[in-house]
Amino acid sequence: MEYFKNKVSMMLGYYKRDQIDFFIGKRMAVACPVIKKSGNFSTIVLSRISGIILSNSMYVILFSSFLIISFVTGCTGGSAYYYLERLKSPNEIVKKDAIIKLGLDQETRAVPYLLGFLDSGSTDIRMISVEALGRIGDRQAVEKLIRIVSDENSDLRMKAIESLGKIGDPRAIVALTGVFKREDSLNSLSIEEKTITIWAIGAIGAEDAIPVLTELLSDEDKFIRYNAERSLKKINEHQ
Repeated sequence: MEYFKNKVSMMLGYYKRDQIDFFIGKRMAVACPVIKKSGNFSTIVLSRISGIILSNSMYVILFSSFLIISFVTGCTGGSAYYYLERLKSPNEIVKKDAIIKLGLDQETRAVPYLLGFLDSGSTDIRMISVEALGRIGDRQAVEKLIRIVSDENSDLRMKAIESLGKIGDPRAIVALTGVFKREDSLNSLSIEEKTITIWAIGAIGAEDAIPVLTELLSDEDKFIRYNAERSLKKINEHQ
């Protein structure tokens, strides 16, 4: 496939390679579901395009070639390749767009990049990287997300807690229950942070969290009591 794209690039001449990848990449998200849903119809379409290539001008040949590339690479990771490349962009807006897209697609090949952004990215990049890691659900992200649970930025902490709940790895339980054990934490934590932590503990479903959740059943806030009760029920369901 790379060889074919290079040949097309040479024929076009005035097009740059990244422009060709952009052209193809924008169509890949459409190509894959079309093939998957249309079955034999797609085979017919590809056959017709092949016929056009054999019988028409260079312009039509090139256009038809792009269509074939879009169809084929749309179901072989081409779209992911396009967005993975955009993670390397110095432009933060481009990078954010790629992170969000790859997170929604649960693209595991993005995980090493996202883990790197947790250490060196801006606050916004770190935030959406944490969210993307939760959507992808790869357990190699757990250790770094655990460290963020004690970050100074409360919004970032909550995103990390939510992602840990989505991943569901029991290694996170000590850090999550520790949120309620820190000195004066019950007085300083917001209702929102308490709630998302209780939810994450329930989503993981580890028995080790039962004592902490039981204690929260007597919390002065009825919303906290309600969510603690729900998480305890979830843990019982996991047993």
